[in-house]
Amino acid sequence: MSISAELQWQKKKTGGIVNDSTEDPFGILDDENHPDIANKQILVLQKRIAELEDSRKEERFLSVVCAVILLNLLFWYPTGNWAVPVATLILQLFVLIPLAKRYGMESIVELGNKILVGIKDTVKSKDS
Repeated sequence: MSISAELQWQKKKTGGIVNDSTEDPFGILDDENHPDIANKQILVLQKRIAELEDSRKEERFLSVVCAVILLNLLFWYPTGNWAVPVATLILQLFVLIPLAKRYGMESIVELGNKILVGIKDTVKSKDS
């Protein structure tokens, strides 16, 4: 379809309001005719980008957690001792909680903080 045919089609569609510039033959960027449509599209696209970024961060964090769990199983299963894996898990929480915070996983951060506070309280009660 040529530009002149597109302009004729747009005249029919918009009732004669047409932006004749060749840079924007459909008048999408013309703020005088359609200021709200462009702004709404920009907001929708920004929201989609934010959702995609969040999902990518979640996937990255979950892949790190899965790798940590698999490595723990690989290295600590043959020991037959439960104290070493528990101590390693506690140390790993000190790394995984800030990592979760960096990736925007606030619910994981809160859960990890509660676990660490519970461990701290348990250790204090045993020392007393």
